[in-house]
Formats: sequence, structure tokens, C-alpha cells
Amino acid sequence: MAVLALIAILVGLPANSLASENATTTAPASRSARPTLTIVATDPVTVAGRGFKASERVSLTGNGRRKSIVAGPRGGFTVVFAQASTCNGFTAVARGSKGSRASVKFAEFSNVHCLEPGARD
Repeated sequence: MAVLALIAILVGLPANSLASENATTTAPASRSARPTLTIVATDPVTVAGRGFKASERVSLTGNGRRKSIVAGPRGGFTVVFAQASTCNGFTAVARGSKGSRASVKFAEFSNVHCLEPGARD
């Protein structure tokens, strides 16, 4: 305590201000996570959503195909677009019933599996 008092005097604070700050801890304010979509696999195309509201009904569109899912208690979900291909790129958009929105784009040039056999060199 004497060290804290000395530091407080040198800094120009009341002697008890540092002690009270160290003795009291507060939990950080919870911030709502911004919804995100991530392509987690390309064969089959699998999209993961995070940061949506708990139990929110989410409508997804992926290259023209529509899917609907309910987010879990922590706001996450995973959707498989079994018939979709990423060879010409893939874009997914998610819209939640409680206002959450997110999108992700997968560029065709980043998918090595779609290149012609001689183009991989």
C-alpha cells in the first residue's frame, strides 16, 4: 500500500485512487459480434455463419440456391450447398429475421481445383 501511495503522489493522484482501481475488477462490456460468413470447405461448398442473433431464422442465398436455417444459441450455423460449384466463383448472402446480415465471396481464380491440368504449373 505504501508503494501505491508513493506512485500516486508522484503521478499527482489521491493516494487511495490506485488502491481502489486495483481492488475492483469489472467485466468488459459485452459487444454484440458483427455477423460473418466464411467458406469453410469447397467440395461440397460449406458456409459457416457466426455472430448472428440466438435462434434467429437465417435465409441464405449461394449462387442462386436458397437455404434456410435457424442460428444456434450462440448465433452460429453451418450450411452445405451440395450442388454448388466454386469453379466460377461463389457468393453467399445471409439475411436474418432479427436484422443480421453478412456475405462472403470466393473468387474463381483462388480455386486451384478448377484450373486446367497444365495451368497448375
